[in-house]
Amino acid sequence: LNTVVTLSRITFPYLMLVTLVTVLSSVLNAHNRFAVAAGAPVLFNISIILVLSVAWWWPKGTSALFPTLGHAAAWGVFLAGFLEVCLLILACRMAGVLPAYSGLKWTAPLPVFVRRLGPALTGAGSGQIALFADTILAAALPVGAVSALYYADRLYQLPVGLIAISLGTVLLPAFSQMISQGQEATARAALRRSIVLAFVLSSPFAIIFVAFPELLISFTFERGSFNADGIERAAGVLAAYSPGLLAMVMLRPIVSAFQARGDTKTPMYVGLLAVLTNVSVKVWLVSSVDVAGLALGTSIALWFNVGCLIWLARKRRYL
Repeated sequence: LNTVVTLSRITFPYLMLVTLVTVLSSVLNAHNRFAVAAGAPVLFNISIILVLSVAWWWPKGTSALFPTLGHAAAWGVFLAGFLEVCLLILACRMAGVLPAYSGLKWTAPLPVFVRRLGPALTGAGSGQIALFADTILAAALPVGAVSALYYADRLYQLPVGLIAISLGTVLLPAFSQMISQGQEATARAALRRSIVLAFVLSSPFAIIFVAFPELLISFTFERGSFNADGIERAAGVLAAYSPGLLAMVMLRPIVSAFQARGDTKTPMYVGLLAVLTNVSVKVWLVSSVDVAGLALGTSIALWFNVGCLIWLARKRRYL
């Protein structure tokens, strides 16, 4: 417990620093500058590897900072926050878009921003609620369920990060600009093309995940105590995730179409309803399909979420 508290104290400032990174990244994205904001998280990995390397070479027992490699990794997280903030500040200055500090003032746009921020945060948090439910339900299963879920999710998140997050990051400012200029027809056409593009790009991943899950898990993780039973369980989870991958990737462009019009409440309501569906289906499936039932519940809830948003988008002539 003492170690956990110490490591938390070291890493906690990263939360404040990464908030600044997010704000500065949003400023750059709003000016159609995506490269630096997208590359900044690489510093997180570089920083941890660098500090771990220093700690590994440091004479044992001579450093108060690095009594264990866990402490070194925590200091790497702390350093990463400063490096990312410095990089984003430099990028904003070079682009001439660094916001100047002018004191704390309650200006006219702030009430609108706050009203939209609350639902956006709640909607974004719905996925974390579902993930938390996964962990609780997996912990009640036989030993190894949490690990199987985690390792399969690592592979599942690869196309999500490459395709879904990239599309969402680029499309939100693009849609906002089109709509603010009254180009509704162009925005609708762009949304249609982005959904098709998301489907086409993610389909190969979904097919591979369902066709060769054991091969992927074995190649990526099999070593040490990760035995054949662990591979089989994690592969089942990965295969169950694969149908939902298509929905997950298409979800980001559709949500951006609502948010670009200032509507953050509709994705929030649909997202919370999807969470209820998610948890209900998982409780029903997990007893008969083991840990793969959790991933299958996620896939079903994602398609429910996408289906509702597409129906609403067509009804409101966003799509």
